Amino acid sequence: MKTTKKNHYTKPLVLLSFIIFFMNLFPSHLRADDSYKAPLVILDTTGDAIITWVEGDSVMAAYRPIRTGIWSGPVTVSGSLKGSANQQLVTNGQGDVVVVWQAIHPVSGNYFLYSSMLVLGDTWSPPASISSESAGQLTLQNVAMNATGTVVTTWTAYNTRSGLYDIYAAAATFGSDWGPPTLVYAP
Repeated sequence: MKTTKKNHYTKPLVLLSFIIFFMNLFPSHLRADDSYKAPLVILDTTGDAIITWVEGDSVMAAYRPIRTGIWSGPVTVSGSLKGSANQQLVTNGQGDVVVVWQAIHPVSGNYFLYSSMLVLGDTWSPPASISSESAGQLTLQNVAMNATGTVVTTWTAYNTRSGLYDIYAAAATFGSDWGPPTLVYAP
């Protein structure tokens, strides 16, 4: 019967390598404090990465090109909008990135959907409103983009007349304005 000597140092070294890899994946300013919420990350086909997160009332973003491996400083994507939350992040894999989130409309005080677009390595567009007047109970559900840059987002909005949630959608071509919100389903 042959016995083999086990190397007890292998598992801790693998674990340490894993921890170091993930600490380098996320920028140090994301590890400093627990006030950051809902970090999301996407990669394009070349390995460039974008992270978005909510900090206080703002949607923030950082970019890491694969060629340098160095994270940019944080950028406020949501502008001066208040109550930003529930951001969703999507890319077509070719460098076009869209972030969609809900925030409080500065005039009505209700939640609206907003977006910002980025060609990796460039600057974010100013926040653009996607939804129209809602009853205040608006929730982002999903966003998708195909390879040619067509972006579609869906959400629910509370209908005060029926007491139920209606489903809406809106579409845009990357770099263009959003089309009008379309009611998809009203129970």
